[in-house]
Amino acid sequence: MDPNRIIQALRGTIDPKMRLTAENELNQVGALTGLTPSWGNTVITWGDSGREGCILITPSVIAAIYLKNMVTQYWPDREPMAGEVIFPFNIHENDRQQIRENIVEGIIRSPDLVRAQLTLCLRVIIKHDFPGRWTSVVDKIGFYLQSQNTASWLGSLLCLYQLVKTYEYKKSDERAPLIAAMQIFLPRLQQQIVQLLPDPSHYSVLMQKQILKIFYALIQYTLPLQLVNNQTMTQWMGIFSSIADRDVPPVSIKCKNKLTKLKRLKVELNFKSFISRDQWSGTVLLAESIGIPEALFDLPVKRGHNFLEDVSITDFSFVFFRYGSPGSVTKEYIEFSEFFVKTYAVGVLQVLLKVLEQHRQKQYVAPRVLQQTLNYLNLGVSHAVTWKVLKPNMQLVYKVTFTQLDSCSHQIPVARIGRFLERAGHVISSSRSAPAACCCSHVATQRADVFEDYVSPSTAAQNLLFTASKKRKEVLPKMMNFCYQILTSSSVDPRKIDGALHVLGSLAEILLKKSVYKDQMEVFIQNHVFPLFMSELGYLRARSCWVLHSFSSLKFHNELNLRNAVELAKKSLLEDKELPVKVEAAIALQMLISYQGAAKEYMRPYIRPVMQELLHIVRETENDDLTNVIQKMICEYSQEVAPIAVDMTRHLAEIFVKVLQSEEYEEVEDKTVMAMGILHTIDIVLTVVENHKEVKQQLEGICLQIVGLVLQKHIIEFYEEILALAYSLTNQTISPQMWQLLEILFEVFQRDCYEYFTGLLSNALFDVFCGPILTPPICYDPLRVLMGEAGEDAECHAAKLLEVIILQCKGRGIDQCIPLFVEAVLERLTRGVKSSELRTMCLQVVIAALFYNSALLLNTLEQIRFPHSSEPITAQFINQWVNDTDCFLGQVMYSSKMFTDWTYYSKMVRDCEYAAGEVRDRKHYKRLWLLQSSYKSEPTAAPTKNDWPPTSDISLSRLHDRKMCVIGLSILMELPNRPAAVSAVASLIVPSILLLFLGLRQVCATRDHLDRRTASRNLKADTEENEEIPSDEEETNSLGQAMQENTREDEEDDDDEDWDDEALEETALEGFSTPLDCHDALDEYQFFTDVLLGIQSRDQAWYHSLTAPLSNDQKKQLQEIYTLSEQRKSAAASRKLELQQQQSGQMVGGSQQ
Repeated sequence: MDPNRIIQALRGTIDPKMRLTAENELNQVGALTGLTPSWGNTVITWGDSGREGCILITPSVIAAIYLKNMVTQYWPDREPMAGEVIFPFNIHENDRQQIRENIVEGIIRSPDLVRAQLTLCLRVIIKHDFPGRWTSVVDKIGFYLQSQNTASWLGSLLCLYQLVKTYEYKKSDERAPLIAAMQIFLPRLQQQIVQLLPDPSHYSVLMQKQILKIFYALIQYTLPLQLVNNQTMTQWMGIFSSIADRDVPPVSIKCKNKLTKLKRLKVELNFKSFISRDQWSGTVLLAESIGIPEALFDLPVKRGHNFLEDVSITDFSFVFFRYGSPGSVTKEYIEFSEFFVKTYAVGVLQVLLKVLEQHRQKQYVAPRVLQQTLNYLNLGVSHAVTWKVLKPNMQLVYKVTFTQLDSCSHQIPVARIGRFLERAGHVISSSRSAPAACCCSHVATQRADVFEDYVSPSTAAQNLLFTASKKRKEVLPKMMNFCYQILTSSSVDPRKIDGALHVLGSLAEILLKKSVYKDQMEVFIQNHVFPLFMSELGYLRARSCWVLHSFSSLKFHNELNLRNAVELAKKSLLEDKELPVKVEAAIALQMLISYQGAAKEYMRPYIRPVMQELLHIVRETENDDLTNVIQKMICEYSQEVAPIAVDMTRHLAEIFVKVLQSEEYEEVEDKTVMAMGILHTIDIVLTVVENHKEVKQQLEGICLQIVGLVLQKHIIEFYEEILALAYSLTNQTISPQMWQLLEILFEVFQRDCYEYFTGLLSNALFDVFCGPILTPPICYDPLRVLMGEAGEDAECHAAKLLEVIILQCKGRGIDQCIPLFVEAVLERLTRGVKSSELRTMCLQVVIAALFYNSALLLNTLEQIRFPHSSEPITAQFINQWVNDTDCFLGQVMYSSKMFTDWTYYSKMVRDCEYAAGEVRDRKHYKRLWLLQSSYKSEPTAAPTKNDWPPTSDISLSRLHDRKMCVIGLSILMELPNRPAAVSAVASLIVPSILLLFLGLRQVCATRDHLDRRTASRNLKADTEENEEIPSDEEETNSLGQAMQENTREDEEDDDDEDWDDEALEETALEGFSTPLDCHDALDEYQFFTDVLLGIQSRDQAWYHSLTAPLSNDQKKQLQEIYTLSEQRKSAAASRKLELQQQQSGQMVGGSQQ
């Protein structure tokens, strides 16, 4: 195709009149061989046509975007789907080769906008072609890095960065190609950055930044000790120190000051909350009036040297945290951590203390730099070497951390916001001295951002004080004395009072565990917190509520103080004029009610106005934290909430509609969280009024409006929540309106949910589908999933749904559905099955049908003929089932022979295409060893890594699956008219059941062991929390050695806990309940025992066929099962008798009243 024509078509994509024509033309020729490199040539040819740094949409930019999309979608080799013959489009190998030959040069020569797209292309290419098809990329990058032309350095560094990012999160044994390349590049990078350090130019700073990013990506997940040895690390630590130690250039400070003004403007305006698009021009004019051009509006504060300092200190903190802290590193880094502490830790700490001193002297320090500095100090508190340097400088640390914990130190006086909002047409009335946080309602609408806390200097300061107070005994008394002086001073800045309260609240967990302080906290709250509820400053009233929240678990000795705390929090919620105060008061009140039993009784008469006020605040702020408060209050006061449930639900529904219809709903993630919280709250209300039929009928109409709105807007992320509402409204009786909803739900499910079958198949959906409103059309959707190409995960859920339908509907006349279900799952088994989980789910559908009606199932199996076979499927199915009993033990298929002979072999089911990978963690093999050792009479030695079998996972849970298999095999044994296929596998049935019982017993034993160990570890953790490091002199080498030994023991314990937790963790499919999973359901031990003993009494020949092959160990295990069955039967009878006595006692008590 003519390159000029391509260029014209690319230009046409940004012309509204030509866009559709141009896009159609590009789509038509997109698959032509040679076109993709043409786009690349267009990028390179036109790459210099735009001014550097100018936001100009040129053909090169558009071509780069098209090239990125093509490479991302069509570079990987793709095979045709199952049943298709035509191969999907891939970029031709000739085109790939041309792109590989030119893309590095294109990145080097292109301006920033184009370069950003090309680097993404390079990442995809490296991911799929390096090192196999494109080893020359290393030579090409190395050529430009070695070049004397410095103009090629930045582009080549960006290319190297993409190479490192490709391997950033890979395991050590998968990073060999990267390590080989970095053996060449790392020395060159070190030489380059040393050469660039004296140069303060913008271009030099960009290259230094890129080199630091490459190094950080190289070590972020794994430290390659064969590449970064002690000598190499010493050189790099020197580079980091020199960058962190130099002063910020004046030009950067000037830029920072202007950008800080702009940042304050953004805070004041809160663009997304209450500044419309029409006011943007006025905002720009105001910004320009203080010397900020519009072009700087979206520039971050960190630029140039500030960013270099940030990355350098991040490297310090990260290396110390992950690899350099003895006692908290993995065993491969123990030697390096000791070297780090002895060689670098003190020198780095001295540099960072200088940074703190600069901040104290009001010199500019970027927030991220300050945050990482405080993080490093936090790590240094626990080590004697660094604590000796840090201890004399704690006064400096106190001042810096205190300024960060003074939440008002970062706020802007309300007078400034008020003046600007008055110009913009807004009116605000508040105290001139109060900070903005408590005067603008939008602050209350802001949801706590955990990611913002992660990079916040205030959070880092709080963590540092907490760690120092916990680990070093001399810190807490000094900090308490410091705060006490502020709180008792007659004339002190209210902002310092706020900071002191913030410090004490942050240390509440420690203070309440120290006998010296915990008895004084009640007096502290009485004397210094209660009076601040009457302050004229809104932020002090909000802080007082927050302190009550922090000390909500305090044991009050004076009941009057507890009553006052509850009363003040209630009054602040109901009567205060500032929304932030109301929000903090609501949270404090809820926490007091949760921890203090008396507080719950104090609040009982006021629950109606409190709930009404909470709903009003939620309507005003849309703060999802308050929805959590409402939910917990409903649970605490269910009886008081029932009379006002209708009003509450109506208010919540109005808030939900308001959230969904707001303009920013699609853009703001917090809105979705808020809406989900409202739906969950309504569901809790429905649960509370479950026994109030009249109230529930009134709520039904409100809930149906919400359900209709969600379905009308096709908001799939809320489907699970509205299905939960549907279940709550239909779990007892079904109104005509709800019957109409069923048809709508079925239509919506067919239209929207086929691709989201797995995600939407929740417990609520199971109950809606399988409860009282089940109709035959509902059964067809899982059949459609099984017969389609939805993937094995969705197919597992579809099979599970069929199983639940059968078990839920036993005796309810779905005989006509059983043949459809059985034929669908058996047909699916004839195709390739990659996971044993799908095989297990399909087998369980047939087992459920056997439990539903054994005669109907056998008749169905006799009628089924698969292609190329004239024989019934009965014999093949029974053989497959008995031979695959081990599928029910977990996610990997092994014959039961492996547990008796402990012989590992890669026996896979004939029509299974499962490819097992090597176990990479010893915990998987340890499960197998545990089962084997429990089964054999003589325990075996613990397995070593060389003994690992070729499997990927064995689950110790799967209780329902094993129970189903036991019941099914038991039914198979007692069939009155046994098929010949059952007699053929008689010798395998009882051993298979014994294997399943072994797994069930092991799950119970492991759970008991885990509970005991969890209690032991919790006790150990409580003991360790109270331990302090008395002084730096006492932290000797012996203590360090003990720390390493504890680390090794903890690693062993953590490893054991990992595999236990993972083994016992309930999978998504196990979360769905059936009638066989109820507390009083059919007991598998008793069922099997009754069946086998019944066979022994009436059919000795058949009993002999079943039990003759058993070994002595297996016969012993069979007797143990008989004994356990009797014990479980007696325990069940005792529970039933106890329950009857309780019920009769309640009846007698009621009659006497």
